[in-house]
Parts: sequence; structure tokens; C-alpha cells
Amino acid sequence: MDFDAVIVGIFYAVLGVNLFLVVWALAEQGETPHKYLLVLYLSNLISVLDDIYDLSEWWRLAPQLYNAYIPACFLTAPAIYLYIRSLVSTSKHRHFEPLSKHWLGFALSTALCAPYFLLDADVKLERLLTPAGALEHLGIVTLGPFICLLLVVPFSLIYLFASLREISSNNIRIKAFFSDIEDKTLSWVRWSIIIFSLVLIFSTLQLFMPDSITDSKTWRTIYSLFGYSWLLTIGVMAIRQKSIEIDQRLNVELDAVGPDIQNHTNDSLAKSQIKYKNAQLSDGETQAIAGKLVTAMKDKQLFRTPGLTLRDLTDELDISQNKASQVLNSHLDIGFYDFVNSWRVAQAKLLIVEEPKSLIDIAYEVGFNSKSTFNAAFKKHAGQTPSQFKKSNQR
Repeated sequence: MDFDAVIVGIFYAVLGVNLFLVVWALAEQGETPHKYLLVLYLSNLISVLDDIYDLSEWWRLAPQLYNAYIPACFLTAPAIYLYIRSLVSTSKHRHFEPLSKHWLGFALSTALCAPYFLLDADVKLERLLTPAGALEHLGIVTLGPFICLLLVVPFSLIYLFASLREISSNNIRIKAFFSDIEDKTLSWVRWSIIIFSLVLIFSTLQLFMPDSITDSKTWRTIYSLFGYSWLLTIGVMAIRQKSIEIDQRLNVELDAVGPDIQNHTNDSLAKSQIKYKNAQLSDGETQAIAGKLVTAMKDKQLFRTPGLTLRDLTDELDISQNKASQVLNSHLDIGFYDFVNSWRVAQAKLLIVEEPKSLIDIAYEVGFNSKSTFNAAFKKHAGQTPSQFKKSNQR
């Protein structure tokens, strides 16, 4: 098989995946995150179609469409950012924003490229058939697309960095509300962003590489496979991802200071600076609530409830979420997530020593939803893995 046919075949496969994702996103438009995914898939669809258009030399038949993909490149990164923000942010960002400032990159790039798009088709075809070194610049007509291509990478990287910050803030925030966060950390989005960032960096490096390399069939095949691998990841995982609903009745503002990258000993996030809008609790009230929280874990063993949330706990104790969170963070010096899982680990240690059960059975019995979460929490609170603990306590 001719190698060009292999490359085109790759793009057709990607096109099929992309079309499926567009149809799926159209069918799921009831949720705001899916509307941003639709923008993402459509922008990528335009890029894939342009690659097929270029490799199949359809530009000979329709030269007026050449470089039509450039403005669409300014939609991809903002769509990713807005998708993440709509998943994790408060209600004010739950609505689709068709006139958002984040689409200005697309509008401006369209305006810059417009003179080239309006260029006579015969003139454009003649230029496409002329060797690159012999081309005559046509001022703003040819300068517009060139400027856009130079700007799209830094523009996109800024949005991707902002997306990673949103994910980081989310991973701190959710620990104040949930005892199980495995499906809420958006780790798959983080890896998709990293892959996409590498693709953008590679595309920048191509500008400084010899044509003998960048135009080679091997390079184009590898680059094509790498460049669109992130699309499949986003497509498959986004179908399963649900919005992270945080109960807004918790009147707490989390001003996250970010991960403590210096603290490798316990691999924990830095403590959040927490500000409470309500008045500070009295010592007596603080002690009473702290007692209720400990009793709920020690006597009622609410930690055994899979997926226990702060709302579940406070409803059971008939106290406000704000007060419970304030006591946990300010008095007991621990967040809700670690508070619940420390009790789960303590109970698991007892069962490992006393019960002839498998570790996974014990994990589910004490309230964990997965083996990976159980192992991570156990290592954090017990200082060793469940297997190591079991081996060291065998009778």
C-alpha cells in the first residue's frame, strides 16, 4: 500500500471517530459541558477535514477552501477550558456562553484570514501550484494567516495552562465535600491536555525543522497518530464524565493555595485557606459539633457508607455543612475527605488483623469504592500499603 494512502486512511479513521463524537454531543446538548464538547469536536472535525483535503489534493478542485481550518484552531483550547469550568465551577458557569470573551480568538483570526479567504480562486490555485520560494507576498492577504499560525500555539497554551489550574483547584475543593473523589479528579482531562500541549509544541518545532523531515511520509504518519490520540481519550472518557455537583448551601469559600509540591513525604495537597462568611463558633459549640462528628464515625460508623458526602453527614447529625466544615478544618485540623478515610483505614487495619478476608473485600466493607483509592488512602494514613500491613501482622 502506498504510504500516502496509509496516512489518508488514518485521517479517515479519525474522521469517523470525530463524526460519532459530534453526533453524540448533539444528542446530549441538554447539559452545558456537552455543548462545549460539541464546539471542541466541531473544531477538530474541521482540522481533520482540512488534512484530508490537503493530502487528497482536493484543493486543486476547491482552492478557495485552503487554510479555512485556521480560525477553528482558536476554538479548541477555549472549548477545553470552558468544558472543564462548566464541570467543576459554581452555578454561574453552568450555562453555555455563546458570546463569551473566550471566543474572541476565533473572531479575530477569522477577520485576519478573511482577505485570503476572499482571494480569487484562480489566483489562489496558481499560488498553491507555485514553489514556496517563488511566491510573492500579497500584504495583509497572505500576512493574516501567517500571523494566526504564529499566535495559535501560545494562545492555546495559555488556555491549557488555565485548564490545568481549574483542575488543580477542583481537586482541592472536592475534598471538602466528598469522601470518594476518584471519578471527580478529572485526571483523564489532565492527561489529554498534556498530550495536546505536546502536539502543539511539536507543531511549533516543525516550523524550524527542514522540509525533508516534516514532509516525509514517516514523520507525517507518526505526527498524525500522536496528534489525534488525545481526541479518542477525550471522546471515550467524556461520555462517562458527569458534572461535579457541589452543594452551594455550604457557605464556605475555598481559596486554594495549590499543591504542596515540596512535601513528598505524605504526597498530600497543601491545606486550603478557608474563610467562613458566618461568625466564628463558640468554644462550647465547637466542642459539641466535634463530639457529634467523632460519634458519627466511632459509634454509628457512617464511614462505611460508600460515597458518603458532607451533606449526608450533616443531615444525619442535624447540623449545618458550614459549621461541620469549620470544625473539621479549624478545630480538628483535617478536611472532610481525610477525616472519613482515616476512619475507614483504621477500621480496615482492625479487620486485616482479625478477619480472614481478602483486602478488596475489606476495602468495600469499610466504605471504599475501589482498590486504588483504598491503597492510596491506606498508604497515606497507615504509612504502608495494605499488603505490607497484612504481611507484617500475620500471626
